[in-house]
Amino acid sequence: MIRSEYDKSRGLSPENPPDQIKIEGLKANAVRALSNYMLYEGGIQDRNKGGKLGAAMDRFHDKNVQGMQKNKDSDPKIS
Repeated sequence: MIRSEYDKSRGLSPENPPDQIKIEGLKANAVRALSNYMLYEGGIQDRNKGGKLGAAMDRFHDKNVQGMQKNKDSDPKIS
């Protein structure tokens, strides 16, 4: 997965103006991914300490899983 993210920028050049826009977008995606990872890891550590972030992440996950199960049960196309 990480290799494919690097491959996206392999042919880009910072001197080429159209590529600069793509490079900035890739940088923003990288920052967003790192931020999400740090939030996730912080939630796991917080959960072990009985914190609110970990508990909120658990509730969010449980709610989403229940919603997916309801959608699966109500939609005959999904098997």
